[in-house]
Amino acid sequence: MRVICVQFNPIHGETKKNMEKVDQMLKDIKKDEVDLIVFPEMAFTGYTFESRDHISPYMEDEKGVTFQYCRDLAKKLNCHVIAGFPELSRKAGTPRYYNSACFVSPLGELITTYRKSFLYETDKTWAEEGGGFTSLKIQSWGERENFGIGICMDINPYEYIDSRLYEFANFHKLRGTKLLVLCANWLEGENTQLYWLNRLRPMIGSDCIFIVANRIGTENGCTFCGRTCAMSLKEPLLLQTLGTKEGLMTVEFE
Repeated sequence: MRVICVQFNPIHGETKKNMEKVDQMLKDIKKDEVDLIVFPEMAFTGYTFESRDHISPYMEDEKGVTFQYCRDLAKKLNCHVIAGFPELSRKAGTPRYYNSACFVSPLGELITTYRKSFLYETDKTWAEEGGGFTSLKIQSWGERENFGIGICMDINPYEYIDSRLYEFANFHKLRGTKLLVLCANWLEGENTQLYWLNRLRPMIGSDCIFIVANRIGTENGCTFCGRTCAMSLKEPLLLQTLGTKEGLMTVEFE
């Protein structure tokens, strides 16, 4: 299986320009060369918004511009695509805002919209909590058919109440997840990749590949650390990583 993660520095609030930039980054990828492309959290809008009013012009429904971009890319390259976006849901009648990720099939169909369950302080200025973690079966992925999605803060203990809690990791351990993807806007810090691994402690020793797609750059005083990576949790072992520059991380595994 071949996965590509896109690590870049989006321009805040410039969705179209960010998509055009990513098009250039991916221009040499040909059809059938990749099984899954992963973008960071809130990939094309930027991340730091001060209020619902501030983010309101950039909200999308689950089949908005981010889904449409992912749909076209998935069909062009015949692969699955995941990307984070700010979701506006009207299904319950009242507008509700979520920090979400769309997961799109090679046919351009929306498989699911995952909503971030554990919110970071920046999210709390505008977003609601999602309905809980999720695990899916993608039969075409063979041994990796048990697939999980998370968004950034999901890997942490809820509200940082107790670092001995591993809600995200325990959920995916129980579900037998074999490929686990985290779309992130993770801030600069020390030993970031080791921290991610430690937050998956209950899964260490399991036959699971863990992938993080993170962004880089500084936005409204927040610096994002990059370090997009792929790890095998069985050993554990770092399979592939990027530093703090824009680029594509490609990883292959069985």
